[in-house]
Amino acid sequence: RLKDKLSFSLGAPYCIIRDKENNLWVGTKGNGIVIISKGENQTHKGQVHLLSKNNDNGINNIYTILQDTKGRIWVGTLGAGLFLCTYENGQLHTTAMPILSEKQTEVRCLIQDSSGFIWAGGSKGIIRFDPDSIVQGSNTYQRFLFDHKNRQSLNNNTVKSIVEDSQNRIWIGTSGGVNLAQKDELTDQIIFKHYTVDNGLISNMVQSMLVDDENNLWIATENGISKFNAEHTGFENYTTQDSWESDMFCESSAYKKSNGELLFGSFNGMYI
Repeated sequence: RLKDKLSFSLGAPYCIIRDKENNLWVGTKGNGIVIISKGENQTHKGQVHLLSKNNDNGINNIYTILQDTKGRIWVGTLGAGLFLCTYENGQLHTTAMPILSEKQTEVRCLIQDSSGFIWAGGSKGIIRFDPDSIVQGSNTYQRFLFDHKNRQSLNNNTVKSIVEDSQNRIWIGTSGGVNLAQKDELTDQIIFKHYTVDNGLISNMVQSMLVDDENNLWIATENGISKFNAEHTGFENYTTQDSWESDMFCESSAYKKSNGELLFGSFNGMYI
């Protein structure tokens, strides 16, 4: 049972993180970032910070937020790409990343891997970069896209989820299935191994993914959930079959609790 029900009148929430200073960052649809300072427990006390007063390009549609290992906040928008943000004395300061944003205008997911690289997935494949280098002015990054002539390319350009498992493997969920990022032994370039309905995945329309404490990959889709064990390369599929809404999961609506429980949001509520 929910302990408290809070109404959030400062914008429809897309994403939520808590930073290292214990401030709560809420990315909203069209209303920028709402920051609730540490110690506050009332949502109406949050401060609204617009990245721009003009939202014509979707700059205030905040879809994903990441704090990297050095405390920097990276903000992905659904229309204006990627921004670097700092929050000091109640003020939000933003720095545009035009080199990255022109290649990835709709950022749907962000992770920092164990090697320190940030992966920015969205509607135009993936941008992978070293945040230290980018902050220092480097224009170096990698871009991964679907290429119908290359069977080892990303299998779809719409990337909705990226996770890293306990063996430091990077898994990418797209609208074409699941991709495992691997290093080509001959070229040392990143290539992708694909897992789709042909391999037992319940649906190719991946919405979110989580890794459990036993290193199983859980894949929420538009038609149920698949559990995948990379060592046994087998899928276990789960559906409720109550109604079409029950098995249709929401994009980016997934969370792993500290006790190991996995939460997935669907059109029919939340599943644990």
